[in-house]
Amino acid sequence: MWTFPASYAQERVWLADRARPGSGAFAVGLPVPLPPGVDADGALAALAAVVARHESLRTSFRLAGGVLEQVVHAEVDVAAPVMDLRTGSGSPAERVHAVCAADAAEPFDLARAPLWRARLLRFADDEWVLGFVAHHTICDGRSWYQLAAELTELCVARREERAPNLPALPIQYADWAVWQREKHLTPDRVDRQLAYWRRRLADLPPVPALPTDRPRTLNQDDAGGDILFTLPTEVAERVATLARRWRVTEFAVLFAGYVALLARLGGDPDVVVGVPLAGRDEPQVAALIGMFVNTVLLRIDTADDPTFETLARRIAEATLQAIEHGDVPFQQVVSILDQPGAPLPQFGFNFLRDTPRQRGYGTARDELVLEISGSEGRLEYRKALFDEATAQALVDRYLRILDAAGRVPATRVSELPLLSDVESATVVDWGTGAEAAGAELVLDRVLAQAQRSPDAVAVRAGSTVLTYRELVERAERLADRLAALGAAPGRVVAVAVPRSAEYVIAVLGVVLAGAAYLPIDPDQPADRVELLLGDAGADLVVVADRAVATGRTVVGIDADEPAPRAERPRAAAGDLAYVLHTSGSSGPPKGVAIEHGSLAGYVRWFARRCELGPGDRVLAATAPTFDAAVNELFPVLATGGTIVVAPGPVDPRGLIDLAVEHAVTLLPTVPTVLAELIATGGLERCTSVRQVVCGGEQLTGDLRRALAEQLPVPLHNIYGPTETTVGVTAHTCPPDHEHAGAVPIGRPIPGARLRVLDRSGRPVPIGSPGELLIGGDSVARGYVAAPARTAERFGPDPDGRPGARRYRTGDLVRWRPDGELEFLGRLDAQLKVRGIRIEPGEIEAALRAAGAAQALVRMRDGALVAYVVGGPPDPDALARALPRHLLPTAILSLDALPRTTSGKIDVAALPAPVAAGGRPPATPAEELIAEVWAEVLGADQISADDDFFALGGHSLLAARIVARLSDLLELEVPIELVFTHETVAELARAVEAMLTDAIAGLSVAEAEHLLAEQGGQP
Repeated sequence: MWTFPASYAQERVWLADRARPGSGAFAVGLPVPLPPGVDADGALAALAAVVARHESLRTSFRLAGGVLEQVVHAEVDVAAPVMDLRTGSGSPAERVHAVCAADAAEPFDLARAPLWRARLLRFADDEWVLGFVAHHTICDGRSWYQLAAELTELCVARREERAPNLPALPIQYADWAVWQREKHLTPDRVDRQLAYWRRRLADLPPVPALPTDRPRTLNQDDAGGDILFTLPTEVAERVATLARRWRVTEFAVLFAGYVALLARLGGDPDVVVGVPLAGRDEPQVAALIGMFVNTVLLRIDTADDPTFETLARRIAEATLQAIEHGDVPFQQVVSILDQPGAPLPQFGFNFLRDTPRQRGYGTARDELVLEISGSEGRLEYRKALFDEATAQALVDRYLRILDAAGRVPATRVSELPLLSDVESATVVDWGTGAEAAGAELVLDRVLAQAQRSPDAVAVRAGSTVLTYRELVERAERLADRLAALGAAPGRVVAVAVPRSAEYVIAVLGVVLAGAAYLPIDPDQPADRVELLLGDAGADLVVVADRAVATGRTVVGIDADEPAPRAERPRAAAGDLAYVLHTSGSSGPPKGVAIEHGSLAGYVRWFARRCELGPGDRVLAATAPTFDAAVNELFPVLATGGTIVVAPGPVDPRGLIDLAVEHAVTLLPTVPTVLAELIATGGLERCTSVRQVVCGGEQLTGDLRRALAEQLPVPLHNIYGPTETTVGVTAHTCPPDHEHAGAVPIGRPIPGARLRVLDRSGRPVPIGSPGELLIGGDSVARGYVAAPARTAERFGPDPDGRPGARRYRTGDLVRWRPDGELEFLGRLDAQLKVRGIRIEPGEIEAALRAAGAAQALVRMRDGALVAYVVGGPPDPDALARALPRHLLPTAILSLDALPRTTSGKIDVAALPAPVAAGGRPPATPAEELIAEVWAEVLGADQISADDDFFALGGHSLLAARIVARLSDLLELEVPIELVFTHETVAELARAVEAMLTDAIAGLSVAEAEHLLAEQGGQP
């Protein structure tokens, strides 16, 4: 037995294997068809001869003093049990794969040789296959070629009774490993190459932008699947032709298709892919079996939207540079990158020259790996992230890109087709709402209700009760006064009245006068009121009293002077119904003009969706300046229901009491308020409520679930920006339906037309993120008196009638496979960490699942900060649910989340986190952990509060940490502890708990000796 330093490639695989204990991800299947005439004895003798020739097949590994060594054994048992597969289901290839998969699933103990398993598989009397499965530490893909060649030659030589003609082996793998460390990778060479990679990979995003079917988590299952495919003959021929014409390799052309695919689907022009280099440049190692592969990161920028030819040439140049600097081990490249969490890459591409296409064995080392061997391909994917249908769609899109690029190489990346004709038609169909029937104007419907049921209650607000007759009579008196002052179609009249019965009268009065109403919060600062009035051009202001000083004509709702009878022209469908101002979160507030025709269509749809009728009582608790307040007003009056007004600010308990007192049947709200109602408890008392409507913010599945536990009724999730008429999409959640993550925003309402487009204005595939554009009947006229701003956001609608426009929302969405839209966030206000888009809803859901009643995530000074209500979340549960880059830097507990008058979160009122200094290690366990961290991370001083990943740690270094701790403690420390206990103090407590468990099984003397030796505390 001889020991040598492990090669860098062996060390990398060993560390990765250590990070996934019990995984079969690093098993390499090498089935070898044996030549005719061989028998079991001859095949076994041939295998024994190969094992005797190659020390790597007699190698195991051990950790000595924190250094990984390869142990070469003089001999190992050579066994290959015979399996008779002459009968059985499936093709011979499928039966071989099943046997190898079973062997690959059985973990290897890297401390015991041999690190391979073999079986002799018999398919006929004279037909044998050697099923050979080895650990990746001792062989690579090229090793299959050498193994097959030597076995074949040995078997043929035995059959022909001659000496085998095998290549000489001037060195063994261990000799090469020593040469690599001591001679080849000199400090100067390493420094030069690392300097290149430091420049090349600067500001590298840690997580790819490609969307997944499920969120990325830290301790991700490595179960995998694969999609096998064949390049169509004409595509393969075009690839070869283009490679010759451009004087690049076929790898560059095939890889260009992969880069274009990832850039387009992820919406990020910066694409990073791991590519293996064979590492067999020296002729002495050409015939060796062993692990020589090194991984390099190819970073390709497509921001300038290159042609496919330019992209392929760019890749060829980048590949040459990578090869020139590809000697330095991948783990050393990773160590210079400031990359917390999982090691790069997550995407891989492998161009196999001398190795046939392999099959996966149910695991995936990376998220996605595309392999091409000749005209055969395989996409390996991680099942925790991708569905099989998604993986198949990726393959289909890849082949579509190659086909189009091969036909017209001058095609730019943004123009390469991703969607098939069928998928293009599908997303158009999904985005097109049903034909909207002509809807009666809202005012006509309200007046008709007043005639049919004049004594029915229209409004309840405290002690005030208005019948439909009283409501209309008072509104008409106001309308006459307004008309006498010039109110008419096309004019805007402000309503500076708080939420009350008087507010309902004022709005209806303005509409009866033919004008459009502009809701104004009378409690706002005077300068703000003046800004909004001036923007909308409102010269008339309706008030509940004379207390509002605006410098404009003020009209009281119930003035003492008699109302003059005035001619009141009725507004038409194309006239303005109301003006609402945007929140100003993306700039100055803009007055959005909504027409009567749009309002009529929305009210008709909402009333039908919620099945509103004369017996309904709808709670009105939304600020009138928020467009969701429309849901509490016009649909109710148009169908003969009763508006139950919540006067002034009401706490959650008060809202529940109000709903119970007045037997409310429909509860409109926003998710933030709904969360407060649920947290307060008592919604189960609202037995009359049969439906809940949410809008304005993202609705999560756990909030829906919490509602169903207290109030099992349908929940309508309505989406729509202010620039549309309240809502354009809707999704209804039955009380017994589960949603993982965010609740979808649904499908378009009748008359709405939705398109999801990429940066170039092209439709995105199903599942890919894009900007939502809205056309159809729901779109606003534009911004009041702001043609330039209107033209910027409201462009021509190519799918509409002549002159139609569609609105660019700035919202990021994607189509789900079921035809529903999923809201992802804002394009202009995305949370990003290190250039990667962060979905706060995913983090907020994990915080709630970990124990917080409410959660909000925002970016503060470049760091993720979480605000929670109802108790701090369990850090261990949070670490298990989220990858490292999604873990909040700080978690602040609040009594309540601050809200604006509209019920949305008041982001400006959120407190900033206060930085705290670290303390020195205090316990023996903390001192031990800090010492190991300093050694592995190369740090001078480590505090008890230091974060492993904030100090530049990553999973390869984490593996070294646990290896060193395991060696010192003589206890197997799982790598998951480093990921779930990021600070010295947390890891020390976890290690102490492990020691306690270990000590529990020892005698008193053994326990005292162990504690004295290691310094731990039970």
